[in-house]
Amino acid sequence: MPHLNNFEYSGLFTFKLYIRNVFALKFYFFTWFLSSFIEVIDNIRDKLFNHLVNNNLLSDEQYGFCEGRSCVLQLLNTIYDWLCQIDNNVPVDAIYLDFKKAFDTVPHERLLTKLHGYGVRGNIFNWVKDFLTGRTQHVSINDKLSSISNVTSGVPQGSVLGPTLFIYFINDLPTVITTFIKIFADDTKAYFPIKSVKDHEELQLTLESLVEWSKIWQLEFNGGKCKVLHIGKNNPRYNYKIPQDGVTIDLQEIVCEK
Repeated sequence: MPHLNNFEYSGLFTFKLYIRNVFALKFYFFTWFLSSFIEVIDNIRDKLFNHLVNNNLLSDEQYGFCEGRSCVLQLLNTIYDWLCQIDNNVPVDAIYLDFKKAFDTVPHERLLTKLHGYGVRGNIFNWVKDFLTGRTQHVSINDKLSSISNVTSGVPQGSVLGPTLFIYFINDLPTVITTFIKIFADDTKAYFPIKSVKDHEELQLTLESLVEWSKIWQLEFNGGKCKVLHIGKNNPRYNYKIPQDGVTIDLQEIVCEK
């Protein structure tokens, strides 16, 4: 496994500036530091993503936050797969999966384990570790604060690094199944041509394998929001089940999905 460990950025904390006006000095330092810090994060994000791409580690089934890939491309490839089967009079079942607050529940320790497993080492690994650990939060209502609690999970979805870190975390999801799968960030669907009951059982096994993955990595599915789409006039419309809160429930059947 190739390692990613070299990261240098000179000049971030050293500069010389001769300005007599103290206010101007403080303002300049703030704007300079902020822009430099953003540049550092951009650099780290690019190195992390390029590490996946250059070493052929990025899953072909992930279309979110990836240069050259998009939601439209993912949709076109999916529809092409479906139409190829329909043209041969073979129905398709597609399971739409919903993670429970995916970006907010990524466990930091398991994320760091995956980064290390993909060869992220040295300064970059330590920087990301420092970025994730030691975070706290509290709630303020009517000028009253709750007690402070530690933040041990979650990658900020609106941040520069958040999407790339999430890609690392979910990147191995397609490897645990044998059916087709398409992913856009956390939006996931698995599908399979249904020629016989064995194909239905294979797709059900896929669902169970995905659930097992979610338990191991503590990124749970919301079973009540997972759905199945039956495609094709001759579709036998098999039933699919998923564990939810200690019981097994039937997936909701839908006729269309955004």
